[in-house]
Amino acid sequence: MSRPALSLHRASGSGRPGCYLPAFGMNPLWLLRMARWAKHPPSDARVKLVLAVIAISLLLFGYEWLFGWPEWLTPNKVPRGRF
Repeated sequence: MSRPALSLHRASGSGRPGCYLPAFGMNPLWLLRMARWAKHPPSDARVKLVLAVIAISLLLFGYEWLFGWPEWLTPNKVPRGRF
């Protein structure tokens, strides 16, 4: 199976050649962002916020997986052109 051709242009369509490095599989700007995070890590409050959002998302997913989607949250089908 062949791999799709890699785009060397940014997805924004600006016409400027992108800085995609196929050997590393990432944009060099991501490397700069990671270096900035290493030098200035996020605050404890930001880390707690992100972990809380992930935990709430996992709880909602688990509840839906165990009990299914509630019927009262399912929208009714409305004919086209009517409200």
